[in-house]
Amino acid sequence: MSGSAAVRRFFILLFAMLSLVGCAASNSPAVTSDISENYGDSAVVINDYTATFAGLGYFDYNKISEKSGVSIKTATYYPEELDLKLLAGDSDVDIFFINSSSLDRYKENGLYSELNSDVILNFNNSCFDSYAKACEYEGKTIAMPASSSYWALLIPKSAIEETGVTEKDVEYIDDFLSFVRNYEGERTAYTNGSQLFYSLEGQYERFYCDIAGKDINYMTEEYFDLYEKMLGGYLRNGQTPGAPEGFEHSITGDYSNNSEKALCTFGYYSDAEYFSDNRLNTDPDVYLTQGSADFFDKWRAFPIPKISEKITYCSVGMSVAIINPSSENKEAALKVLETIAENYFDTARGVKYSFLFADRSAYPEYYHTDSDIFNDYYEIFSNGVVSTLSVDIATSRSEIDDYQAGKLTLEEAVAEYQRQVDIWLNE
Repeated sequence: MSGSAAVRRFFILLFAMLSLVGCAASNSPAVTSDISENYGDSAVVINDYTATFAGLGYFDYNKISEKSGVSIKTATYYPEELDLKLLAGDSDVDIFFINSSSLDRYKENGLYSELNSDVILNFNNSCFDSYAKACEYEGKTIAMPASSSYWALLIPKSAIEETGVTEKDVEYIDDFLSFVRNYEGERTAYTNGSQLFYSLEGQYERFYCDIAGKDINYMTEEYFDLYEKMLGGYLRNGQTPGAPEGFEHSITGDYSNNSEKALCTFGYYSDAEYFSDNRLNTDPDVYLTQGSADFFDKWRAFPIPKISEKITYCSVGMSVAIINPSSENKEAALKVLETIAENYFDTARGVKYSFLFADRSAYPEYYHTDSDIFNDYYEIFSNGVVSTLSVDIATSRSEIDDYQAGKLTLEEAVAEYQRQVDIWLNE
């Protein structure tokens, strides 16, 4: 694909995505007021829409300003809106964060600045190898890791003792489902059925399809099997809400964070504060979780089960920081990123539970680095591979609802999704 064709395709995709979000994107907040004192004549603008959605932000920008001497403002453009601004050459955002699954598109469209800094190079090299490699392009460092995440299978130690289950026993999805559905004890298995399906679907796309070559085929027996196995047998919207056979949905699971009640659940390392066996009061469905160490003391983590032997690695999520190629404050923006690199955990807010670093001693005490579950997550990240390309189609997946409501057969539902993806591929 030529450079101009790639840009045209990127524009078409983004306009299609904007048509779905409608006025929400066009009316999203622009640049906010200063969040730090005026340390200089001009402020570095960081697009961090998590500061709006989560009320938190990736980093403590006041602290970064104090350490760097650079004034900082935040912007809250939605991803689709930000992409349009970058492609138009707008300079009103200096630093932005994106998910690594979009990184290849940004590289191909030149939406980056080279980060010519020994500080950032050293920071990247201190991260896991796949993270550092993902931030390189044509021999240049073009991004800096900002955070990482992995939604893992979590099993209480007491459930492991009760059942004797091992990592090998839940390595593949069929074996995992058998473990859950054949369990006859009093514990409950919890999951977010949709998120589990999408995680497994991602495996299919990465190992059964050629995303870069635009060869994405869902009309296969392997995908039919996955679709039916994970989405059949319940009405997602007919329950409160639904979950695959043998599971309860984690958001309705009053005991999903309780090691005495759960057979298994799923979660991120940053979910640790929500895990506790201690009740807040006499209500059995309410728990005191603040400051609890139960997650670290009583749980183990395992990789998401594989759909087949064709899956050879775990795909881990990462967000990266990039400097806008049209920025007029590149020197100051680089200084901001260098300050983050030199003070990562001291300035981290929403990303404070990220696993980025190969050196175990780099993690602060609140990670509970002597716990089994820290070691479990560390091994997942150290052996994982960062995904830099994904099937990035904007769709509500209404065919899933129609399939689960009995309006579409399995073949019809998959064919409808294939039709939508084909349109996306040929834009």
